[in-house]
Amino acid sequence: MFADSVCESSWADRARRARASVVSFALQALAVSGLLLLPLFYSQTIPQLQFMSALVAPAPPPPPAPVPAASKLQQYLPLMLVLNVFALLVVVLIVIFLLQHR
Repeated sequence: MFADSVCESSWADRARRARASVVSFALQALAVSGLLLLPLFYSQTIPQLQFMSALVAPAPPPPPAPVPAASKLQQYLPLMLVLNVFALLVVVLIVIFLLQHR
């Protein structure tokens, strides 16, 4: 009942359907062509002064600052960290071994 009252189901008339399709297509084509032609009516020229100025490359960036030499402590820090972790692991294993054999 709702579909019968709201939706018109008399599209059996082919001439009416064809006419509506042609009008719809024509209006859509007119709208699209108008949107495509609109920028051609409102175009602006590029100022001539920009073409006459010479392009200059920017100055190169300054060279990076030299890296200070690392001290002896900083050179051996990763090795000392690994040795400390290894020593801690050995101590933990010895404690576990002693606790199990009591």
